Amino acid sequence: MNLSDETSEDGRCEQGDCENGSGIYVYATGDKYVGNFKNGTREGTGKFEYKNGDQFSGNFSGDQKQGPGTYTFSTGTIVEGNFSDGILKGKATVSFPDGGVLEADFIDGNNSSPGKFTRADGSQADCAFQSKALYCQSN
Repeated sequence: MNLSDETSEDGRCEQGDCENGSGIYVYATGDKYVGNFKNGTREGTGKFEYKNGDQFSGNFSGDQKQGPGTYTFSTGTIVEGNFSDGILKGKATVSFPDGGVLEADFIDGNNSSPGKFTRADGSQADCAFQSKALYCQSN
């Protein structure tokens, strides 16, 4: 699982106040941020839309994902949890397009401790993310 890092600062304010208020900022990469700004950085609630179709909605502080947020991949996988300095850390729920759901503690955005994975049919397994891949014990 790769929770994209924020992009470079090159871009332009398309609408509103991207210095100290609410606005829409479009990066040179094609990524877009819609939300609150303080001193020219993302601060408060907002939505970051990546050019690849991924999206993050939640809180920002010091230009980083901070606190509760939801990261939606273009593939349909949804991650809900807490972010610290832009990285998913602590308890999180990962919902997969096939109906499977993982509840686990994340060490960083790519690795978790073993958690409970519930398949769409209701069966369960102990699973963990390791190096961005989901590994499950046979159950």
